[in-house]
Amino acid sequence: MWWLAATAFPPLTTVLLMAVLPGPLVLPALAMVLLAIGFPLALAGRGTTRRAERPLLSDVGTALVLFGFAASVLTDGGAALEAVHQIEASLAPHGATVSAAEARP
Repeated sequence: MWWLAATAFPPLTTVLLMAVLPGPLVLPALAMVLLAIGFPLALAGRGTTRRAERPLLSDVGTALVLFGFAASVLTDGGAALEAVHQIEASLAPHGATVSAAEARP
């Protein structure tokens, strides 16, 4: 049952993130979610004393960490940064925005 949940989690999370975030921010957000869930699972698998659960938790956590790092490697940093700047500009009041060139001393 764990393998089914671990297999279904990344695609379902991706679909949810695509509904909420702009396209260039989906992979960075997915990477953060997978890493935040995968590392504790991998560590919990190492600390489990029951032999039957140890490989399962550790393997699922390791797979999620692997997918998280793969998502971070596939991220287009420039497009993600541009999307963050667009969101920031839309949230700031008009006339109060400062460009990156103006903010530098």
